Amino acid sequence: MKKFIKFTLVSVLLILSLFVLHSKSFLFPENKAPKNVVLLIGDGMGENHIKAGEYLNGKKFEFCSLPKGYVENLTTFFETTDSAAAGTAIATGTKTDPEKISKDIFNRNRETILELKKSEGKSTGIITTTSITDATPAVFASHNANRHHSEEILNDFAITGPDIIMGGGHPKLTDLKKLYFKKHNFEVINTYDEFKLLKYKDKPIIATFGTDALPYFDEEKTAPSLQEMTEKSLNILSKNKKGFFLMVEGGRIDDASHDLAKERTVNEVKNFGNTADYVLKWAKRNKDTMVIITADHETTGIKDLIDKGKGNVPTFNWKNRGSHTKALVPIYIYNGNCNINKKIIKNISIFKLMK
Repeated sequence: MKKFIKFTLVSVLLILSLFVLHSKSFLFPENKAPKNVVLLIGDGMGENHIKAGEYLNGKKFEFCSLPKGYVENLTTFFETTDSAAAGTAIATGTKTDPEKISKDIFNRNRETILELKKSEGKSTGIITTTSITDATPAVFASHNANRHHSEEILNDFAITGPDIIMGGGHPKLTDLKKLYFKKHNFEVINTYDEFKLLKYKDKPIIATFGTDALPYFDEEKTAPSLQEMTEKSLNILSKNKKGFFLMVEGGRIDDASHDLAKERTVNEVKNFGNTADYVLKWAKRNKDTMVIITADHETTGIKDLIDKGKGNVPTFNWKNRGSHTKALVPIYIYNGNCNINKKIIKNISIFKLMK
């Protein structure tokens, strides 16, 4: 009996210590974030992923010259994270369990940074190279106990109403569901040609291409690139004088890393890095804009990296056979309200930084 009581007390103390630990995130100044916030997430992108992309690119990414810190990304109970739990931490400032979409461990909805910015009268957008219902885009405009409940996530998107949703489609995004979005005043874009003609019309936009993630670089180009979607979205969202929030995800870095596809992985990082550099240049021309470049977690991990010159995929080995790791991931910040340089922060601190 005494052993049971002792075990119970230790368990309670452990749980309490976890909550205290996670509540003491990196302390940022209390001043508000700049008017515009652009968050770029390289899904599964570890530090050596970035170096590999630079080697293929033949030069350093410009964003790598920004102040750099590192992000801890474990779940509430120190598990290796998935994109749902890590994305929820970033989007809401709350640690949670794997699979959950912007809900805490007690299944309570947590307000997302997109919902907060929208309530302030700002424009909002979500861009991804994966399906728009995938975990990372979902956590910014949806709440669900299971990341795989795609139709419920789509319903939330229509109700939450981001001004821009762009990325891959999903089998649940049927013609009937697209009609549902139209009833919520969305302009529905289905093809690359329609995307090219897209103009600002003062109404929300959902632009999806196909029924899955967007094509890799070596597949038939049937959809806009991450940079094309980002360029158009910045042009539209910046028309709001109150400002905007935009999340841009390079989601196929994670897919390719899970598949141990070296060439695809490095090319996806290169495409993401060039998009981040475009956003950084845009922000330097458009004052009062903060840019954050980070990852939700590392997938597979890269080691023994050797540069083979511009245009050539570097040689490397994988750390494991396609699963997530517990490694810290880098974070770079332009025009932030903190000194991130050489700091290690929790992923929940990113939410506070963007507020």
